[in-house]
Amino acid sequence: MMKCIEPFRDEGGALGFAIVMEDDTVIVRSHEEWRHERTGNKEFLRQLDDIAANVYWETKDNPLPGRPSGECYEDPTLLQDWQRNLARTVYHLDDRYYQTQVSWEIATWFKEELPFAPRLPFYAPTVSGKSTALNHVILTSHRGFDYTNPTVAALQRELGQYHPTACIDSWHKIHGDRKMELEQTYEKGFQQGGTVARVGQDDKVHRYPIYGWIAIATIHQPRAEDIQNRSVGIPMAERPPNVKLERLFDLAEIKTLKTRALDLRLAALSGRIDIQAALATGAGIAESYEPALSSRAIDIAHVLLVPGILMKNDDPDAILSHVLESQEQAKQYLDNSDQSDVFYAFQGVVADATTNGLDGKTIDFRKITTNAASAQLIEDLQQAGNLEDKKRPTTRWVFSQLSDLGFKMKTGEGAGHTTIFDESNFWQTYNRLVVKFGKRGEGRVAEGE
Repeated sequence: MMKCIEPFRDEGGALGFAIVMEDDTVIVRSHEEWRHERTGNKEFLRQLDDIAANVYWETKDNPLPGRPSGECYEDPTLLQDWQRNLARTVYHLDDRYYQTQVSWEIATWFKEELPFAPRLPFYAPTVSGKSTALNHVILTSHRGFDYTNPTVAALQRELGQYHPTACIDSWHKIHGDRKMELEQTYEKGFQQGGTVARVGQDDKVHRYPIYGWIAIATIHQPRAEDIQNRSVGIPMAERPPNVKLERLFDLAEIKTLKTRALDLRLAALSGRIDIQAALATGAGIAESYEPALSSRAIDIAHVLLVPGILMKNDDPDAILSHVLESQEQAKQYLDNSDQSDVFYAFQGVVADATTNGLDGKTIDFRKITTNAASAQLIEDLQQAGNLEDKKRPTTRWVFSQLSDLGFKMKTGEGAGHTTIFDESNFWQTYNRLVVKFGKRGEGRVAEGE
């Protein structure tokens, strides 16, 4: 029995396998050396041959780690060296984000030992470096792979079988059933033991394990609450002109970092370093942090603290404050998301009722109704691929949202139950909300959420 089999390529390009045996012994051999040493164990050699034929995460631009030492692990500078590598190609708005990303990437190398897999979304408008940041995740994480195009079934199957680090670019462009299935994977695979139901080859429904680490790039924060509260988001922005970055990744250096990370992985899975003790320390730090973190934030934070604890980093505040900030921003975003969608739709209704622009000089208030706003909202959500039949906005719900936003109105009598707005505060409320949410055409729905 073996705890893990990790492929690598030596300096000459030959494939090899580092294996943690059931008794925690670590053995490092080339493929040919394994063939020669275990000639009589056909099942063992077949297993190695199968892995050798399916190292799909290795590409020309994403090399396997080099040959690990397999010796007693001690590498206190790995985190700092990793962070310097990231900073040469990726611009972050806040130094804390470098530590979060690096800690996340390193943690993937012993993911089996961790109870949770925090989600890592990079979000911002275009030309902000989020795809470059995601590419760094693909290159440096354990079995990092771009799952932007493969089917959800393939992703779920490989999460259970090969335990890759799954990266998905342009998340905001995914719609319909595929988006729903990916969101389910994003949610259910957050915790060890997470599963999804899927029809197997025998035409029967089975539950498949999908615990795994997922990073995405998108133009905005994911809107679903179950996704937000499992994430530590990194907002991106175009780098300032005075910040100089390297345009290409140093693949040789990245291969060296991955080789060092593979030694870390072998030490973790063989018990030579105590991940569970580091988790307990991280949980204690996260639980005592002020201001207090929610239970979900503690789940995320204590996992991300483990690399720093292992490498004697005595400053956990960067990650803890970032997790707290991310969760607070997510809550605010979710609180505002429905209202902003409604107000963007409402602006379209006001524009249709206005003959001289949106300054209110000539406006037919009879055309401004919650029926019209509801219809406009449904059209907006359909165009953005966000309309879910079970959450189809009703006129009554739109009325409630507009009332919460501060509009004074009542339902009139007659066909259509026309909404009558109080004109005395209409423009004051309207203009205040334009400042808060932005103009129609510049907000989230228009960006293609």
